Amino acid sequence: MLEIGPVDRFADVRQLVAWTGLDPRVDESGDGTISKGISHRGNAHLRAILFPLVLAAMQHHPRIADFVAAKVAQGKPKKVAMVAGAAKLLRIIFAILVSEKPYRADHEQCLARERATTRQTARSQDPPTAIPQPQSLTAPISAKERRRRKAANNNAAAQPSQECEVGPQREQRTTAPPSLIPTA
Repeated sequence: MLEIGPVDRFADVRQLVAWTGLDPRVDESGDGTISKGISHRGNAHLRAILFPLVLAAMQHHPRIADFVAAKVAQGKPKKVAMVAGAAKLLRIIFAILVSEKPYRADHEQCLARERATTRQTARSQDPPTAIPQPQSLTAPISAKERRRRKAANNNAAAQPSQECEVGPQREQRTTAPPSLIPTA
C-alpha cells in the first residue's frame, strides 16, 4: 500500500498495471505490430517487490500457481509467465484495496455463478429481439491490404468461370437485314 499510495487515483486496474510498468509495449506501423515485452515505465520499486511475492504465491497460492503454469504450458518462457503472474497478483491487490474486503479464493467462481443466474433470468424474462445489422463502414485501407485485394481480384479474373460450360450463343437471323429487303 505504501508503494501504490491512494488507490482512488487510478480509474481502473489497467492504469495501475501501466503505472507499475507491467503493461505490454507494442510498436505498430501500418499493418504490422511488434511486441517488445513490458514497458518498464513507472514504479520500478513496486515491480521489484512483486517478483518475490510471485515466487511465494507460486508455492502457496493455487490460483497464481495454476495461472503461471498455464502460461508456461502455452509455451511462454518462465520469466514471461512470472511477469504475467505479477500482473495478476497486482490485479488481486487492486481489487482488495478498492473493495476494502478480505480476499476470497472462490471469488471468481461466485462471480461466474452470479453472471450465469443473471443471464438465465434475463433470458427467461425478455423475449428475443432482432439483432441489429451492422452498417456498412468504409475506412481507408493500407497499401499492403490494397495490394493483397488487387492480387486476389487478379487471380479470380484469371481463372475461367466454372459456372457455364457452353459459351453464349449468337442470335441466328432467319430474315435478311432491313437494308437488303426491296421496298415496293
